[in-house]
Amino acid sequence: MTLEADLERIGDEIPSLAWRRHLEDIKDTQLRIDYARELLQDRMSLSEDWIANLVQNDRAMEIICENRSTLRKAGNNIHDLFSRAEYEQSIKNCRRYDKRGDQETMEALIDFVFAPKTDLGE
Repeated sequence: MTLEADLERIGDEIPSLAWRRHLEDIKDTQLRIDYARELLQDRMSLSEDWIANLVQNDRAMEIICENRSTLRKAGNNIHDLFSRAEYEQSIKNCRRYDKRGDQETMEALIDFVFAPKTDLGE
């Protein structure tokens, strides 16, 4: 998210820590989501873009912006631990997963974890 929002990093700060730093002063989850959407405003207008789909999904943004997200604790390399198929199977096996309502949220989150690499030189 830091790279997509083109946020400033301090020294050798990894992107996930920079994202947390940019949101750390905002305690309320909805205010964090609103601020994150402001940071990603330019990307939201691209309807075919994976980041736009993610940003427009309220539940996905809640998970990404929550104050103590378990996703963010692992840092940038959490996605290296599992394949996309393993993530999808894990979601299908979860008893709390509601196929009717959570499908788009889960797909947006998986796309977030397995986001296409971007060329920072562009």
